[in-house]
Amino acid sequence: MLNDLFNLSTSMMRIMVLCVIQRFVYFIAENKFIKVWISVDN
Repeated sequence: MLNDLFNLSTSMMRIMVLCVIQRFVYFIAENKFIKVWISVDN
């Protein structure tokens, strides 16, 4: 029982970490893209 709960919590943590990393990567990529776009525009 406790082992199942532990496995569930670790998988939830992994999913949360992946979501955070993905959002962080998207955020950086978006900022880079906007900077490049502004410099090209100017």
